[in-house]
Amino acid sequence: MPDKFEDAIQLTEVKKQDIQKALAEKNKTEVEFETKKLEALYQMNVTAVFFTFWIQKCLLVILELG
Repeated sequence: MPDKFEDAIQLTEVKKQDIQKALAEKNKTEVEFETKKLEALYQMNVTAVFFTFWIQKCLLVILELG
């Protein structure tokens, strides 16, 4: 095979690998983002439950004092 043809095939394979690598990195980034989003939603829910409990406890104390 002529060198130019072999070089073109090799360049094509390298570019395919570059594309696969970029797609894998994109997927990794998307998964990391979704994970962070779920962690934030979970923390928000924990905080909401905690404050709901705290408010109910305060209301019970107020009712007992009243």
